[in-house]
Amino acid sequence: MGNRPLEVLGRASGEAVSGFQQLRKAVMNDGPLDELTAEYVLVGALASTADWDSLRTHVRRALKLGASAEQLQHAVFVTMGASATLNNVVSGLRVIEEEVAPGDSQQ
Repeated sequence: MGNRPLEVLGRASGEAVSGFQQLRKAVMNDGPLDELTAEYVLVGALASTADWDSLRTHVRRALKLGASAEQLQHAVFVTMGASATLNNVVSGLRVIEEEVAPGDSQQ
C-alpha cells in the first residue's frame, strides 16, 4: 500500500480521488498559463506550505516538461520573505536537489 496523498485518499474513497483529479485538471486547463508556468507556481506554493510529497510530484512534472534545476530553484527562492520561511525555502531546495539526478541534462 502506498502512502502518497492520493493513494491514502483512494483507500478511503475512490470517488473523492476522481473528483479531486477532475478539479485539478479543470483548474490547470482553465487559464492563460501554460502547463510549465503553472508547475512553477505550484512548486513555489508547495515549498511555502511545506508539502514535500506534493512538491516532489510537481518538481518531477516540471522537469519532464523541460524545466531546469535553476528555474525550479528560482520558483522556490521568490517565495522567501513573501510566503515562505528560510527553512521552507532551504527544504524546498533540498527536494529539488534530490529530484534532479547528478549529471542530468536538466541541471
